[in-house]
Amino acid sequence: MADKCAWCDATENLELDHIVPVRDDGFNIKENAQTLCKPCNLWKSIYVDRPSHLARLALQGGSVG
Repeated sequence: MADKCAWCDATENLELDHIVPVRDDGFNIKENAQTLCKPCNLWKSIYVDRPSHLARLALQGGSVG
């Protein structure tokens, strides 16, 4: 894990993030991991990961909601 956030360079409240979430077929490997601070990870979860997941479900004919 890196010593700063990959998005904003913060050095506190760091978390490991999957670039492509495992639930969306991202792999649990080093190349699919990045260090984000908690605020950036939360923002990514809400504005990047969730919309991508819902779009993928819709394309697959799954339930969205």
